[in-house]
Amino acid sequence: MAQDWACADAFKDHYYPNGFVTIFGSSRIIEHNTKGDPAINAANDALYQQIRAFAKHWTERYGTSYPILSGAGPGIMEAAGRGAREAGKSIGYTTYYDRVAGATPDPNRFYGGDPTKAFAKYQGQDILTDGLIFSSIAVRESAMIRHSAAILIAPGGTGTEWETFQILETLKSHQLSGVPIYIVGDRTFHWASWDARLADMVLRTTLDKGAATAGVEFIDNPEDVIERLRVRLGLP
Repeated sequence: MAQDWACADAFKDHYYPNGFVTIFGSSRIIEHNTKGDPAINAANDALYQQIRAFAKHWTERYGTSYPILSGAGPGIMEAAGRGAREAGKSIGYTTYYDRVAGATPDPNRFYGGDPTKAFAKYQGQDILTDGLIFSSIAVRESAMIRHSAAILIAPGGTGTEWETFQILETLKSHQLSGVPIYIVGDRTFHWASWDARLADMVLRTTLDKGAATAGVEFIDNPEDVIERLRVRLGLP
């Protein structure tokens, strides 16, 4: 874990001193979704393309100063990587999966612990230009947050939920400051259950109202983040 931190900080400080625009989101929201309810599939299809468009257009304008960083996997991470790679630079922080002896590799994790296949591809083509493989998933998550100049959070599963609450907790504890946080995707459609969970915490007095989302913006379309973020980062 110490080696993970040392290498990650050296990588970021030497090559990308300004930090990254980091995108978090599901590994299972893919380009063409067919497993869920038709309305959900359509919403997920649209979100994938919106993330891809955001990453491409941001990279075209500001990628040399603030590259896009993703978790280097499939799904929303793939959308971010594809968009950024289409316009130039695309960075990925990944980790090892499926290393347990005898485990059947999860096709969603795509490489079964083989580091030569650690970074996701799209139809056999690279979608990342640079990145790191972490030994510890916990350090990888923390490094993605700590190395961020701005963060976009798209809907996801348990991994994204973990990342989201870790981000919000670092904000609450003032260990993360001055970093714009955008929760993207239609709030009513994608985030209703998350809002309900926070409301339940407030009801039970385990969370102060508004504490978890202070300074966080909800944005339906990720592309609408570009102008807001340009202003926040003082870019031309």
